[in-house]
Amino acid sequence: MEERVERLTSTKSTQFRWARSGKVSTLTDDGHIYAKITWVKSWGSLATGESADGRWTLKRVGFLRPRVTVRIEGSQSDLAVVKMDWNGGGNVAFSDASSFNFIRAGFWHPELVLADSMGGKVFTMTPSTGLGRMGATLELENEAARSSWRTSLLAIVGWYLSVLVAEYDQNVTLIAAAGASGR
Repeated sequence: MEERVERLTSTKSTQFRWARSGKVSTLTDDGHIYAKITWVKSWGSLATGESADGRWTLKRVGFLRPRVTVRIEGSQSDLAVVKMDWNGGGNVAFSDASSFNFIRAGFWHPELVLADSMGGKVFTMTPSTGLGRMGATLELENEAARSSWRTSLLAIVGWYLSVLVAEYDQNVTLIAAAGASGR
């Protein structure tokens, strides 16, 4: 049985938790699900994001200039494109010309901050990792953002970027370790 995804407006909470289990990640608080991402395959970058506001596909494209395309599920047109930075942040440009920025903050304990086009914080995502698990705390910084469908979508995009960066870092570490061992 599929669990229902609720609207951010249905709670007064400002803190949520991303957790990943296999190909599925969920954004939850107090047992309620507010967003979900499902990777289509165990490998590859195609994923479907879902909130009470809609369903979207996300896909990383490009190599030297990587970006992420966001489409309404079933559409062939980009709703938004994320141009990624070298450090895991990026600019999100929507097809209606609105934009947001993901900014990596911190070195030892990096956070991903979402800022609107005026520089105001929308949310902050703080990763937490442990042996074999990956998660993050998402804290809404702007109460007005709770009612926008973009906030849930951008929470999905932010987590998607975090997973891509973590997997890239893990692969680089494995390659470096294999090279150091002479294999």
